[in-house]
Amino acid sequence: MQGVRVTVVTVVYGERWSLLKQVADSVLKDPKATTFVIVDNGCKNPDEMDAYALNYPDRVVILRQAKNIGFSGAIEKGLGYARDTDCQYVLVLDDDSVPEEGAIDMFLENLKQFPDNKVVLAGNRVNVPGNEKVFRRPPLTHTIPKGTLFEVFSIKKLVELVQLILRIPMSANSPFIPIVPLEAFVTGGSFLPIEAVREAPLPDGSLFIYGEDLEYSWRILRLGYAAYVCARPRIIDIDMTFPKEGGHIFGLFDSEFALYKVYYRTRNAVIISRRNTTQTVPVLFVNVAIRTLGLLLIGLFTMGPTSAYVLRARTILRAVWDGYGNGRPIPAYVQAPN
Repeated sequence: MQGVRVTVVTVVYGERWSLLKQVADSVLKDPKATTFVIVDNGCKNPDEMDAYALNYPDRVVILRQAKNIGFSGAIEKGLGYARDTDCQYVLVLDDDSVPEEGAIDMFLENLKQFPDNKVVLAGNRVNVPGNEKVFRRPPLTHTIPKGTLFEVFSIKKLVELVQLILRIPMSANSPFIPIVPLEAFVTGGSFLPIEAVREAPLPDGSLFIYGEDLEYSWRILRLGYAAYVCARPRIIDIDMTFPKEGGHIFGLFDSEFALYKVYYRTRNAVIISRRNTTQTVPVLFVNVAIRTLGLLLIGLFTMGPTSAYVLRARTILRAVWDGYGNGRPIPAYVQAPN
């Protein structure tokens, strides 16, 4: 499509400029990416970034933050800036999500199947563990977002947990479907109409990290948009947080996964579920309690009754407590680095 303008939004922190440069190199080959917004959230290589931006003086915009405001705060800033850019679409990428060449054209081609354009598309993050299951998992029906990450009594969730624990592979005979509806999308690799970005409330920057993308997607879907994940374009995650399937559970008890991340991932799940769930308050509370107990038992079997386990279990329990606490201060021992 001629004349299409796309604003790309991403965030960079710490020593990750070398990763983001690979993302930028891929995206900026496409003239349709007319604005590339980098929210600098404490990058350790600002001079290198500035030198790179000089090569694209009319396209690269760097929004520098005085301190680390977390991914949630930074993506809020980036999408807020994107609202005022001259574009039809916004592509959101993580600093390690490298789209394949021609990604924007692939998104646009997929959008031809949706004449009303009230659709958010997500790219195929091919090397994320369990990704292929998404394209082989019927039924192909849209469901209203339940607004919660706690569904202990869901048969679907129980089956998925058993398959995860037992490492049961998916059926090789399941048909591969190239465009599949989603109940929620993550921001890394999402392609949004600018109208959705301007209409929906921005992500909640106070969450710091984790969960802001799910809540943001629920806000957009409730405006009447649909979400789909597409087999193309492919997006390569070159530095995944959880490189193994089930990492969102087992990774919480991995010593390499920082305590502050354990805290925010757990606390924010409670906060956004309380704000958005269609469950009653008692049902959600029971779901949270049972899931937390199950998580602690998994951690005990994973780490054993060690001091490291006790610290992580304590962190999870404190995070759940704070998720119900409406603004309690963050414990000093889980403070994120500046």
